Amino acid sequence: MAPAGPSPAASTTVLRRMNQRLALDALIKAHTLTASELMEHTGLSRVTAHAVCDDLKDMGWVRELPPSLPASSAGIGRPARTYAFDALAGLVVGIDLGVSTITGQLCDLRGQLLAEAVSTTSRHDRPGAELALDAMTLLNDLLSRRPPESGRILAIALGVPAPVNREGRITQPNIVVPGLQDLDLPTIFRRDDCQVIVENDANLAVLAERWRGAAQGADNVVTILSGERLGSGIIAGGHLLHGHDGEAGELDFLGLVQDVGDTRGAARVARELGQQAVAEYLGSDTWNTDAPGALIARYAGTPADVEARHVMDAARDGDLTGQTIVRAVAQRMARTVAVISTLLNPDIVIIGGAIATAGDTLLDPLKEAIVPLTKRTPTLAASTLGDHAVSLGAIRHALNLTLPTLVT
Repeated sequence: MAPAGPSPAASTTVLRRMNQRLALDALIKAHTLTASELMEHTGLSRVTAHAVCDDLKDMGWVRELPPSLPASSAGIGRPARTYAFDALAGLVVGIDLGVSTITGQLCDLRGQLLAEAVSTTSRHDRPGAELALDAMTLLNDLLSRRPPESGRILAIALGVPAPVNREGRITQPNIVVPGLQDLDLPTIFRRDDCQVIVENDANLAVLAERWRGAAQGADNVVTILSGERLGSGIIAGGHLLHGHDGEAGELDFLGLVQDVGDTRGAARVARELGQQAVAEYLGSDTWNTDAPGALIARYAGTPADVEARHVMDAARDGDLTGQTIVRAVAQRMARTVAVISTLLNPDIVIIGGAIATAGDTLLDPLKEAIVPLTKRTPTLAASTLGDHAVSLGAIRHALNLTLPTLVT
């Protein structure tokens, strides 16, 4: 006896869900569509198009706009029914748990910014529990600014400076944020029944660059975050690479690369060298404006106050010490970029993180240093998204995971 197939009722339900998905996808892309336009985009019949839009209205994802007469009918005939995706029916949050800067964004279901919050500190050694507490405060601030007409929070996506597995747990002890791996972040940040997503920060940054940054239209992209630590996010053939345990893009192998030796980021190296230069300047007997470290000291103050931006600013203004530090950082970064680009052959390599704001001050010597290290010099660009790359990528990631579930 042949096995029984799906019942007619079940088949009808599946088909209806498929049609709803077709109509919703078309409306998300096009903002608003008349029934006729929806038919053209989806191939649905007029009766089916109206029926599925009525379903989507009942679900809360679609609004019907006031009727308008067809332009070609000169007022004769039925008004055209027009539908719009209600982007405020649900909201998503993206948060970058950076070591010294936490950035959060609240967006609608089109990814349009509704509210933003930033928390900064001069510390580079915050433990994981303290970082999470500061991020919770920032999240509450964002949620307090929700538009009154908006729907519930559907997803909160967190970017962390560590590899993350499919269960949203950090897989390695974190050298940048001690104790971060011991926290159950999905439980800590959950609100009502919203989804909490934890992802590696570099993975989120590369999603953002392809969405709204320097890599739009590229299918093979590497973003290297180079703040306190080096990490990379990889898109190959249009798909984000995670690897078996979420560790694709981790750069621990740099310990084997000559003149690199570890995963300290360019911002950290520049800061450390700048602090050393200022300490030597302040400890010398000769204090004059031309002495090594003088301009960095004037910009920063004490050695403990030095940040990478002070070094970059000094180099940009012609300071020889700053330029020497930048060349050293560029040489180190060049070896990292050369290894990654040789292995992955990307369309473009984007330098992100705190050091990206240096622009051509770092990018020019970096491009020069790479030439002798590779057969094919990769296309290089500094991130255009600044401190928002990870939080914006978190928004994109949340939308990627949320939008397909609106009709289930």
